[in-house]
Amino acid sequence: MAEEARATIAEVMEEKDVFQDDIPEEQPFDPENLGEIRHSKRYFRCKGFATFNSHPNCNRRWASGHAWCIMDLRKQKIIHRFTQDCQKCEGSSEPEFDRAALRRMAEWAVDTHLRRTGRLSPIQRDPFDMADLHDALDGPHDEQRCAVCRQLGHSCWK
Repeated sequence: MAEEARATIAEVMEEKDVFQDDIPEEQPFDPENLGEIRHSKRYFRCKGFATFNSHPNCNRRWASGHAWCIMDLRKQKIIHRFTQDCQKCEGSSEPEFDRAALRRMAEWAVDTHLRRTGRLSPIQRDPFDMADLHDALDGPHDEQRCAVCRQLGHSCWK
C-alpha cells in the first residue's frame, strides 16, 4: 500500500507541475498536535473512504467515509494513519485506502498546497467536504471509536 500511495502522490504532483523541491522543509509532524498542520505547505490531514479490518480473532471488517491520514508531499507518502476502533472487540485498526481514494486525497492535498502558496485561487467551499457523504452512509459516525474525533474533542466531519 505504501508504494501505491507514493506512486499516486507523485503522479498527481507531476500532473499539477508541483515538484518535491517546491515543498518546503518544515518541523516534523507531531500526530498529537493536529492544529499545527492547519497552515502547513508540506503536511496535509486528508479524509477519504477506506476499509478497516479488526484483529484476526475478531474477523470484523467495516468501511467508513471518515478515514483520515497525514500526507507528506515532500516525501510523497502517507506518514500517519488515524485508527478507528472495532465495535465488537475494541481493537484499533488503520484505514486501507483504495487507489481512487488515494488519488482524491492527493489531488486535494496538492491543490491545497497550491492555494497556500498563492499558485491557485482560493475557493469558496472546500470540495473535499464530506458532510454530504456522511448523510448517505448507513448510520452515524462513531465518534468514540475515531482517533481524530477523540483528538479534536469533537466530530471530525463537522
